[in-house]
Amino acid sequence: MAKKLKDGDVTDQQFRNFILLELDDLKSKIDGLARKDFLTSVMFFKDGIVIFYQVFDQQEAEKQKILNLNDLSETANEFLLKAKERFADTIKRAVDAFSNEALRTSDRVLAMKIRISATIMESIDCPATALESCKQCLRELHEMPVLLNCFSVEITRSVRFWFKKNERRELIASVCQMNYEVHRITRIVRCDLGDQIELPFITINHLQINPLR
Repeated sequence: MAKKLKDGDVTDQQFRNFILLELDDLKSKIDGLARKDFLTSVMFFKDGIVIFYQVFDQQEAEKQKILNLNDLSETANEFLLKAKERFADTIKRAVDAFSNEALRTSDRVLAMKIRISATIMESIDCPATALESCKQCLRELHEMPVLLNCFSVEITRSVRFWFKKNERRELIASVCQMNYEVHRITRIVRCDLGDQIELPFITINHLQINPLR
């Protein structure tokens, strides 16, 4: 409609401008709605971290220098439960944000990073329970078509390799970093595994890529 009015008279021009303004306003609202879950997940995560630090403050106030999350005072335990609730909210919002294909790829990848961090923090008093959930996060991340394309282009050095190279490598670096963090946490929690830690590979055709290497 706006295109048809492009070469019209003054009235048509004013009407066209009105339509374009409405479209721009609608687009900004759609963009805002698309990022709503992502931004909310960030807010919940920050809130959870703030509350979690109150556990430390409470322990310090009670002259307990060693933090044992399985043996907290009643007040400190209440702070921990509130923090875990915020991290649970973070995970839900981050899942919604990651699943939203209207979001920029970088935002979706960051949403997964927040989800992994919140998953670990939610199980801070028993981190071993978070490991399988973190692996599932990596599986979902590794199956993103746009990320598979990024790795494919980077490996094959196709014509597209020279376009948006920095942006593509930032995404790849983010994926590798998340794998490294999950691997690091797993080594801390499951020291009995030694070097036998298995994380999901990235599969492109018949090629398996280990992001850690």
